This record gives sequence, C-alpha cells and structure tokens, in this order.
Amino acid sequence: MFTTVLTNLIPMGIIMAIGIFARKLGIISDDVSAGMSKILVNITLPAMLIMGMQREFTAELLSGGLMVLGLVAAQILVFCGLGLLACILLKLPRGRRGAFASSIAFGNVGFMGIPIIVAVFGYDALFYAAIAQIPFNLLLFSLGIGLMAKDVKRAKFRPNMAFFAALLGLAIFLIRWQIPQPIGITLHHLGGMTTPLSMLIMGAMIGKQRVKELVSDKTVLFLAMLKLIALPALTWLILRSFIADVLALGVIVTLSAMPTAVMVVICAKDNPQASEYASKAVFVTTALCLFTLPLVGLIL
Repeated sequence: MFTTVLTNLIPMGIIMAIGIFARKLGIISDDVSAGMSKILVNITLPAMLIMGMQREFTAELLSGGLMVLGLVAAQILVFCGLGLLACILLKLPRGRRGAFASSIAFGNVGFMGIPIIVAVFGYDALFYAAIAQIPFNLLLFSLGIGLMAKDVKRAKFRPNMAFFAALLGLAIFLIRWQIPQPIGITLHHLGGMTTPLSMLIMGAMIGKQRVKELVSDKTVLFLAMLKLIALPALTWLILRSFIADVLALGVIVTLSAMPTAVMVVICAKDNPQASEYASKAVFVTTALCLFTLPLVGLIL
C-alpha cells in the first residue's frame, strides 16, 4: 500500500508544484483561483460524487455506507473534542481555539480526499468516500461554523453543492435508478477534472503564502502532527478490530489523514483571528501531507 500511495501522490505533487509556479508567475491570480474553486466545488466534485454512487444496490453496500457515515460523524466529534482539549493544554487564546479544533476535525475530504481515495483504492471506494461527505458537510457547516463564529447565535447552516450532490447520489442509489448513458458520460468527464483542478488550486494557494510567517507558529506544527500522523494512527488502531470491510477501513483512515480543509478558512471568514489561524493550518498540513500520507499507507 505504501508504494501505491507514493506512486499516486507523486503526480499529484507535480501538479501541485505546477500550481505553485503558476501562482508565482502570475498565471493563476486570486480571481482565477477563486473561479477554479467555484468550478470544482459546484461542478466537477458534485459530478464525481454522483457518479461515484452509481452502484448496483446491495444490502451489504448500503450497510457499509451507513457504517462509514456513522463512524465519520463520530470521528469528527471526537477529533473536535480532542482539539479543544489540546487548546487548553497549549494555552491558546480563545479566538483561536475553534479554528484549532476545526482544523483537526475537518480534513480536505473533497478537494484531496476523494481524488486520493480513487487513485489508491479505485472507483469501488468512491461510494464510501461520497457517503463521508454527508456528515462532513453537516457538521462543518453547523458545528464548525459555531466553533469559529464570533457570535454563535448568528452562525447559520450553509451547505455547499458537494453536500447536495452526495444526498442526490445516495437517493439515486436507494431508488436503484440508472443514470442515462449520455448524462453519465458527461458527469464522468466532468468528475475526471476534479483531481488535476484540485491540485492546481492547492498549489496556487501554497504559492500565495509567505512560508516563514506560516511555519513560525509552533502550535500549528503540533496541530499538523496530530492531524496527519497521530489521529490517523489512533483511528486505525481503534477501528481495525471492529471493521471487517478492508475497503471501508481504508477509506476512513485515509480521509482522517487528509490536511485541513480549505472550507474551514471559508467558514471562519467572520472571525479574522480564527481565519488567519486556519489559513496557517491549511498551508502547513497540505505541504506536509505529501510526506505523511505514504507513511499512513504503511499501516493500511
């Protein structure tokens, strides 16, 4: 598994590097990056999610999907709790605690997670990865926003298109409807753009940052070690004795090892202190995950 993960990460890393240079050269500007992100979130990723759930209905597959849904939800809640506990031990200012906990709990399961899951485990695993989008979005756009909001009473549930696409894909799976071939082929082509587009966006995001300022905060480096190594290892140790489905276990552990989601920064936009800290977490965890993900592959 280590070799498989590494082999598939190298092309992604190269595309990310192209994104970094494109940003440095001015090819990808803020406006271009924002436009690419909108295309990914609203078009290509939803298309991939819908097609990923175009599977023949079986009770076993439904049972496995519901198990993944429940475990991912529980995992996020536990990670949030551990993150808040770590904040107290690190004596972080209150304005940063919600960002720290959210950065620990909410990984990049869409931009990076799904492309990597598909590359490593194949399209059979995409069903589970798509199911995982439901609790992720439900909790990010409720609990996550609440943790980072200056005024919790004003925090609102604001799901994105990936959430609705996952629900639609699940509904289509449950009613056992086969998407017509022309539409299916269209969605397949659109979904195929997700991986290169996401890597370019991540590269452009990294290329925009000043490295020295981002790595100077030791608490962010501690966060990265928790997010990328300690918690995935803990997830694997706890779940391996309870989950017989190797594919489901691989998906859950791999998603837990993803870097902090860019959406965490977006959800913290009303709180400048939280947004700044989340931005650091996204940069550091994204840069380091290229080295830590192959290590996670060793235990799968």
